[in-house]
Amino acid sequence: MWFVDRLLFDDEIKENISLIFDSRVGKPYEEERLKEIFKEGFDRYKQKIPPGYMDAGKAGGGESVADQCREYGDLIVWHQIIDKSISSKKPIFFVTDDQKEDWWEKTMGKTIGPRPELITEFKHKTGNIIHMYQLYRFLELAGENLDESVSEEFVNEVRDVRSSFRVEPDANDSENGDRLKLLELRYNVMGIYLLKI
Repeated sequence: MWFVDRLLFDDEIKENISLIFDSRVGKPYEEERLKEIFKEGFDRYKQKIPPGYMDAGKAGGGESVADQCREYGDLIVWHQIIDKSISSKKPIFFVTDDQKEDWWEKTMGKTIGPRPELITEFKHKTGNIIHMYQLYRFLELAGENLDESVSEEFVNEVRDVRSSFRVEPDANDSENGDRLKLLELRYNVMGIYLLKI
């Protein structure tokens, strides 16, 4: 596909993303702090305390820090969000497309909102509040409340693309496979663009 091939050599999207993230990315945790989180995660996951317990065993038995980060990645992100709120003394807007039950309260197959345990833990540790949204919902609210134009068609497209990622495109159906790649690219770029709003 010519568009994707061109991006290998002239990636304006990557350049724009770099500008958006410039001076806006926090420092990674030191290995010692990560190991503390892994230990905490082991105990939390046994008790099904969110977030992240749905990723238990994701490391596949690997003992390296990289393997452990795969298993405890959600918990690492959770700690980073809490730390950011504490250091900035501000509430947090967290946009994620992780749809697992260790982030979201679900009833009869419908997502109601963030897990109450997360809201309570966040408030207790930071003294602030956290607003959690899946990207399609955040886009809807952005369209309603900001000067940014977000069409209903695009919000529906984002919702559809997310469900499409769970199914691999048919290798013989190159048109649909290419369309899915373009939608994924557009979706990711829009999500990152919203970070600068």
